[in-house]
Amino acid sequence: PNAQIGMSYLVTLVSQGGGTVTVTGGTGVTITGTATLATKTTRTFVATFTSATALTLQGVSKGTIE
Repeated sequence: PNAQIGMSYLVTLVSQGGGTVTVTGGTGVTITGTATLATKTTRTFVATFTSATALTLQGVSKGTIE
């Protein structure tokens, strides 16, 4: 609620299961940078509202978990 064009926030995804996860965007969502997570890794994105109905996820970092 109350999102405004240009507003950004961080999203961190964690892959704990077996296999590689590929992140895909639905309607109005664009993903830039690497959108895959191998097992036991994390990937952080900056989510930015580019319009009232569109969002861009920009991959900014990758990590590992134990």
